[in-house]
Amino acid sequence: MGADILTPGQRRAVEALASTWGHLYDIGSRDGRYYARRDDGTGEALDAGSAPALDAAIRADRAREARR
Repeated sequence: MGADILTPGQRRAVEALASTWGHLYDIGSRDGRYYARRDDGTGEALDAGSAPALDAAIRADRAREARR
């Protein structure tokens, strides 16, 4: 995805998500939305309107992965 100008709050949110999940996902923000894509290329890209919603989506994705 291309570059996006983030507000300081958005940047902090992306950095917080990346510090938790960055070893498994490429995390960023674009056009006011937050996204995460698995580094291993599996699964679907996750998208949410807020950092807490993306965190919840990642946790659900990890739970699904654990059940496999």
